[in-house]
Amino acid sequence: MILDLSSQDHIGTGDDATIETAVTVAASVVRLFINQNRSVGLMMFGERLDVIEPDRGSQHFGRMLESLAVAQAVGTVPVASILYQQSRRWGRHTTVIVVTGSTDPRWQGAIRTLTQRGVKAAVAMIDLESWGGRSGAAATAVELRALGVQVNLIRKGDHIPAVMVGQIPGGGRASGVALSADSSTNGTNGGRAAPAAEASMEMEEVLAEVDWSNGDDAVESASEETPVQ
Repeated sequence: MILDLSSQDHIGTGDDATIETAVTVAASVVRLFINQNRSVGLMMFGERLDVIEPDRGSQHFGRMLESLAVAQAVGTVPVASILYQQSRRWGRHTTVIVVTGSTDPRWQGAIRTLTQRGVKAAVAMIDLESWGGRSGAAATAVELRALGVQVNLIRKGDHIPAVMVGQIPGGGRASGVALSADSSTNGTNGGRAAPAAEASMEMEEVLAEVDWSNGDDAVESASEETPVQ
C-alpha cells in the first residue's frame, strides 16, 4: 500500500481535507487484508520515507495505524518518483495499491512498467475536483483501467463508513486513521481519532468487491530514515 503524501496532491483543511479520506481508505484496505490473514505493508513519503514491511496479524495492523495517525500531507516527493525508485521491491505475485489524488501521467507510466513485469496494481483515486481542486481524476481512471488496473474513484461525499472513535485516553497524539493536512488539532496535541476496534462491515463489504490483489500477498511498504534517492 502506497499512500501519497505529496502536498501538491492534497487539498482542504481539517476534517474536509482530502488526506483525511485518503488515510481512512488506506486503513480500511489494510484492515481488509489483515482480516484475510494476508501479508500487507505500507509506504509513505512525508518528511521522510516511512516503510512498514509486509506482514500479518493484529500487532502489525496496530503499527500501521500508528504510522497513519501521524502522517501529514507535507511531502515534496511525487508518487511517480516513489514508484520508479522503489520498483525493485515488487515482483510477480505481488500487488501495489496506490492511494493518491495525482493526475501526473508520469506515475501512470510507472504503473505501466510494473504491470509489464507481472506486478498487479490497484488504485484508490481521490478526485480532487470534487473537493474544488484540479480536474483530471476521471480521465486518469479511464487511462489506468485501459492498462488493466483496478481503479476505485473516490469523490467528496462518497460514503466511507467511519473507522474511528474518540481521542486515545491519556492525551498525546492519537493512534488513528485520519489526518489534518493543515495540522489543525482534533485533540490536545493535534492528534486524530483512534480507530475503532472493529471496522464497519459495510466498508469491508464494499472493499471486498474490489479486486485489490492477485495472489497470497498484498503490497507494499516499511520504515527507513533515509529519503528516496
